[in-house]
Amino acid sequence: DVVRFFQEEKPESALLSMMLCLATHVSCEMFSEARDWTMFRSSIRETIANYAVFSSVLLFTIISVVVRDYGHVDVPRIATPNDFAPTTNRAWGVDLLSCPGKGIGMALIPAIILTLLFFFDHNVSSLMAQAPEFKLRKPPAYNWDFFVVGLLILVCGLLGIPFTNGLIPQAPLHVHALSTRKEEVLDDGTVHLVVSRVEEQRLSNFAHAFVIGLCCLPPVLRALQLVPLAVLSGLFLFMGMGSFKGNGFYNRLWLPVTDPKRRSSVCYADLEPLLATDSGCKEVAGFTLLQFVMWVLIFAITKTPAAISFPVFIAALVVIRWALLPRLFSQQAIDILDGNDEQEGVKQHVMAAGDENADTNWEALDKVQDSLSRQTSGTPHFPFYSQSKDVHQENEALRRVNQRRNSSKVSVTATGTSPSARSDKPIDDYCHEISLHAG
Repeated sequence: DVVRFFQEEKPESALLSMMLCLATHVSCEMFSEARDWTMFRSSIRETIANYAVFSSVLLFTIISVVVRDYGHVDVPRIATPNDFAPTTNRAWGVDLLSCPGKGIGMALIPAIILTLLFFFDHNVSSLMAQAPEFKLRKPPAYNWDFFVVGLLILVCGLLGIPFTNGLIPQAPLHVHALSTRKEEVLDDGTVHLVVSRVEEQRLSNFAHAFVIGLCCLPPVLRALQLVPLAVLSGLFLFMGMGSFKGNGFYNRLWLPVTDPKRRSSVCYADLEPLLATDSGCKEVAGFTLLQFVMWVLIFAITKTPAAISFPVFIAALVVIRWALLPRLFSQQAIDILDGNDEQEGVKQHVMAAGDENADTNWEALDKVQDSLSRQTSGTPHFPFYSQSKDVHQENEALRRVNQRRNSSKVSVTATGTSPSARSDKPIDDYCHEISLHAG
């Protein structure tokens, strides 16, 4: 949209739109990291971080209105009707009998394509929102969720409005906002945040849907007309940049220009067995190149008249994964670069949530938790607090390392066994042991 503004709008309007877009993005990034600030009390920092997006959109919407009224420079804004009614001259319901049989037959092709898209969107958003890192206790309901989505799509079709589907990244962000996090120290002394628990309830989901429903009221519709499109572009840019956090493909793109001596153990620990050999390095490079080619191909298709067919190419990636990759790469490389950790995580989630006393495969769970703990946030830090944050991390790391050593000694003395010599046991007992050994 920002590029289009420079093509269709006046220069001053386009420049203001670009400034609003970038300022919204930077503001969202900065406020979302408020938990790491040294200013204010923890409760205030937590509130700022939780409402980073809302406050940023509100702030720069107000700024754009002030510039419009006093600087006489306006920007394109959201176009909404003034009343809650169909935007075209038609009834609320769709007249199904007015569509000829030929039209119904032709609609089957895009319907199948959209079904593939919704299937992937919903399952990916469900897996991300119920990832093992959140330590959810209630079991997942993938099939039931997809059934409900199907019913909602039916209602949307009868009303002639856009279909509903799984939301990425809104659904995982919702779970993340409900989580309580704590700091843990890795073996190399670095501090990272992990989820200790998630408030599993339905109230926030209902409130979320209720507030969206309020947008249908005429006063809210008129208020939405004040929001600049550039501010929404900055919001989408923030969400897009957030997808790079902990993304293995993105991290591997930087490998060719990364000094091996300064390679992050957080980002590339899983790749060490491959990077230790020349053949492994070639497999990592080849796998990354294949991913890059597939990404460019799918992105290029979305810019053509055949854009609606891109879900078919996403579905083809499944065939490439199971039929082509075993012929090009070793099994070790496939397991490391594209393993099945998420399947093991779902199994552990189901078992742990279904029975509090259920035994679990701790070796697989350790593998999942170890993989998750190596992810990095990748969020840029800003000068006015990054230095104090680093000092805080260093001090906290030293304190935690000493505490871990002392706790480990006390645990070994109390149990008479090595921390690594554990057998299958209920989750609560294992979590207690984890607290004693500090990981």
